Parts: sequence; structure tokens; C-alpha cells
Amino acid sequence: GGGEIFVKSEAQDVDTDGDGTADFTVVADTATITCIAPPTDTPTPTPTLTPTPTPTPTPTPTITPTPTPTLTPTITPTPTITPTPTITPTGIPDKDGDTLPDSVETNTGVFVSLTDTGTDPNNPDTDGDGCSDPEEIAPKSETAFGGGRNPNYFWDFFDPSRDKAVGFPDFLALVARRGAVDFNKTASINRNTDPLSEPPPPPAYHPRFDRGGQIPGGNLWEERPANGSIGFTDFLALIRQNHATCILPP
Repeated sequence: GGGEIFVKSEAQDVDTDGDGTADFTVVADTATITCIAPPTDTPTPTPTLTPTPTPTPTPTPTITPTPTPTLTPTITPTPTITPTPTITPTGIPDKDGDTLPDSVETNTGVFVSLTDTGTDPNNPDTDGDGCSDPEEIAPKSETAFGGGRNPNYFWDFFDPSRDKAVGFPDFLALVARRGAVDFNKTASINRNTDPLSEPPPPPAYHPRFDRGGQIPGGNLWEERPANGSIGFTDFLALIRQNHATCILPP
């Protein structure tokens, strides 16, 4: 326990080495010595352990993926194509459909100019030689294609085979009738007035295969009418017109 102790001492000399001389003098005094008892250890209470509650696990949320939106395609309507109308020229009568207006086909039988052709407005090939009226009045620069001829004159396009081109088939046709004559005009077909009729089988005479010779001073294709004899002059006429055609270039 704790308490106080009173100690009393008297003054005395202290000679620690015994040499007779005091080292120092102790003066008596009274002292109070307080004795303090050591504190009683108070036991530290063992802390009561409060159990930590087991945390309730928070469930991981299920992540629902956001669906990718399906894009609705934009449908562009197919444009309706309106066909370009074919423009039919109006006000230009052309009864025979040969592209020459009726106004220039004066039906006189005499070619004067492109505005007075003398041709028949009801017949696309007035002279019946196999070249149409517009093909024959084409520029003379197109003579190989029938141009520069008279659309009212049968004898200027020598095409016995009637295929719109002068060539080898026409030579064969002349060979088949070579020597046929009609000097006395006794043939069933009048050579001057009916050259377009259907010819009899060869070797009979027919004016389709007959020419009277080149017109002096004229163009190579300008031939006289039939002379009643199929022979040498006719072969020369074919040679002069060889490769001519009535098919105009595009």
C-alpha cells in the first residue's frame, strides 16, 4: 500500500577516507518519504468480439445485350420510263411512203429538179427498174448506189436479176438468152411498152435483158431502150454498170 515515512537524521561529519578531515557535514533534517504503492493493475477486459456479419453477396446483374436494330432498307421506287414517242411528221403527205412528199412528185414523167421529180406519188418506183424514186434522185456522187439516174426512165439501171445490184447473176441471165431477138416485134412481150412484165423462160426474148447501147455523151449508165436483140451490146452495158447497186449507204 502507499504511505509516508518520516526519517530524522542529525548533523555529522563524514570522513570517507579516514584522514581526519571531514569530507562534508551532513545536516540532520527531517524528511518525509512518501511511499507510493505500485498501482494495482486493472485487468484490461477482453473485448467482446462482435462477429462481423457475413455480407450477403449482391448478385451480379445479368446484362441483357442491347439488340442491334435491324435497319429497314429504304426502297427507292423504280422510275417509270416513259418511252419517247415516235414523232410522226404531220402535214407532209406521202401516199406511196417513199419519203418523197407528194408535192414534189408531180407525175409528169419528166424529171426537172428535186422539187419537180415528175414521179408518180402513188408508186415508190415509178419507172420499175428496181431502184426506188428517192434512190435514183440521190446526188450523182452516189452513182454506185443508184444516184444520178432518172426516176422516170426504166433503161438506166440494168438489173435483169432484179436483186437491186448489177453483177454476176445478171451476166448468167444474159447468157441464158443470148441470141434471142424480136426484130419484127413478134415476141409475146412488146419490148418498148412492157419491159416490166414477167419474162418467159429462157432462151425466149424479153426486153428486161435488152439494151440499145449507150446514149452518146451521156453517163455510163444511160442506155437506149431495147433494140430487139440480146447480145454483145447488152454484155457491154452490164460491164459499164457492174457493181452498181440501189442500196443507199447508211
